[in-house]
Amino acid sequence: MYHVNAADHVLFTTRCLPVLRARCRVAYRTARDREENTAETIAIAWRMFAKCRERGKYPSHAKLADYAIRHFAYGRRIGQRDNAKDVSGPRARAIGRCNEVQLNEYGMVSDSRVNPADDAAFRIDFVVWLSRLPDKKRAVAKCLAIGEATGNVAKHCHCTPGRISQLRRELEANWQGYQLQYFQG
Repeated sequence: MYHVNAADHVLFTTRCLPVLRARCRVAYRTARDREENTAETIAIAWRMFAKCRERGKYPSHAKLADYAIRHFAYGRRIGQRDNAKDVSGPRARAIGRCNEVQLNEYGMVSDSRVNPADDAAFRIDFVVWLSRLPDKKRAVAKCLAIGEATGNVAKHCHCTPGRISQLRRELEANWQGYQLQYFQG
C-alpha cells in the first residue's frame, strides 16, 4: 500500500476534497444518511487517490469524485465485506436485483411487489405454520425469516452452523409441504 506523503495529503484535502464534497451534496441531496454516504465516498476517493499516487499519477479531481460516487452507488464499501449473494444487501438493490426490503410488524420481510391480499395470506399462513413447529425449530425459523446469518442463528440457538444449514433445508421442505397441503386441501 502506498504511504501518502504530506504533499499528497495536502493536495487531496485542499483540491480533491472540496470538489468531492460539492458533488456528494448533489448526489446525496435526498438520501436519509447523507453524512454517512459522504463519509464513505470520501474514504473510497482517498483509497483511489492513494492508488493513483502509488502509480505516480495525479487523478482528475472531478473524475475521482464521480468515480467514487458511482463506486458507492453500486454498493461497494470500505472496511466491510459485502456479501454478493445477499439479495437484500445494498449491492443487490443498487443493481436492481431486489427492491429495498422492510420488516413488517411480525418481523418478516415485506416486499412492495406483492399485492396486499397475498401479503396478508402469507402472514396468516406463516404464523399458523410457525405455531405447528417445535420450539427450537420455531426459534430458528424466526431468526432466518428476519435475515439473520447462519452463524448468528447458531449462536442464538446454541447449535452449530452446520445444524442450522440442515434445519434451513428441513424448514424449507416443511414449508413447501404445508403450502402443497394448503393448495391441495
